[in-house]
This record gives sequence, C-alpha cells and structure tokens, in this order.
Amino acid sequence: MNQLNLWDKQNQPTIPGMIGTSPMARTSSTPIHSLSQIDPQYMTAICAICGPTDIRKRRIRKSTVYICATKKRAYALEYRRRHAPVVRWTYPPTAHVLSNIDDENRTVTCSRCGPVKIYISRHKNSISRRCSKANILSVRQAQERRKKASS
Repeated sequence: MNQLNLWDKQNQPTIPGMIGTSPMARTSSTPIHSLSQIDPQYMTAICAICGPTDIRKRRIRKSTVYICATKKRAYALEYRRRHAPVVRWTYPPTAHVLSNIDDENRTVTCSRCGPVKIYISRHKNSISRRCSKANILSVRQAQERRKKASS
C-alpha cells in the first residue's frame, strides 16, 4: 500500500507555479501589496511594494480590510484607459485634435500645434485633456476679428 501511495506522489502531474506537493504553496509573478503599520485614523500604512502610502478601507462581510491606495489608483487608471468611450464624431478643421497622449509627462501631439504640453482636468466621471495653446490661439483669433471689424 505504501508503495502505491509513493508511486502516486512521484507520478503526479506537475503544475506550473507549484512548489512541493501542497496545493496551497503556489508562486506568483505578480507582487503582493501587503500592508504593515496600518494607521486607521490617518488612513496610512507601509506597503511592501510602494513604501509609505495611503490606504483605502473595504468592508467585506463583517470584517474590515485595508488595501494599498497606490495600487488601487494605478489599477483604476489602467481600467479607465482600457474602457474609455470611443468618440465617433468628426472634428472641424480648426479643432485641436490630440494624439500620442502621455499623461505622466503631460505632453501630446496636437493636430494644429504639434508637440505641446496639455492641461489635464479630472471630473467626477471623466478626464479632460486640452492643448495648452488652444485657448491662446482662439483668443488671438477673436481679437484679430474684432480689430478688423472695428477698423
């Protein structure tokens, strides 16, 4: 009987990510944001990955769980980028259509101005990005029109 059990253990199929024979002992390539020194009053903690960070409170059933806010923000940003609504209208030829958006450096390629800095404003359910020269150009054009009309 012992020889049969030994044969079963030796001939078990190997599963990638398994260490030893325990199904609970698994490795993962994703880092775990475990928190220590949690301060619920100031909502701060020390994350194993991010270092000192803000935390968010989640109520799961009857217990309270704290999560790393830096991880939550990064996940939410990626989710919003992936699930951004597709805009299907045409722009007038005078519009500042933005492409090659880099939110970290706050730079874009504008269809009228070329590579420029942008203004980013976050609203409740959306993020607005505007060419930094768009307002200046429209103001200058309006001033020129007024000058021509008044002369």
